[in-house]
Amino acid sequence: MPQPLSMLAAQAHCPDAASTRSFAAIQGRATFPKVRCNAPEYSAVIGATGQVHPCFFISGPSHAKLGDGDLYGVLNGGDMGALRAAIRDNGRAECKTCVCSLWRDTDNIGSSLL
Repeated sequence: MPQPLSMLAAQAHCPDAASTRSFAAIQGRATFPKVRCNAPEYSAVIGATGQVHPCFFISGPSHAKLGDGDLYGVLNGGDMGALRAAIRDNGRAECKTCVCSLWRDTDNIGSSLL
């Protein structure tokens, strides 16, 4: 049976096996792969209003705004620190069905960002 056009488009955009399996799971044709993600350890999403989020799919605490302090303080303070830890420990429901989880070796993160 030919793959649906949406699946072919997903494979062209995200060609790795985990992404392909995730998109198949969305269509009910597979189970979601196990997610391994440490993206909130080396990146953040900052919205137009200054709201800081640990990733594109999980909102940060409402008080986590760049205007409230420096980025390091916002990312590591209170609720945001706990939220990032929950993501790191795979404790968030959203992470179980994430289609774009990222993992980078934190020992070599500087070289992987170049």
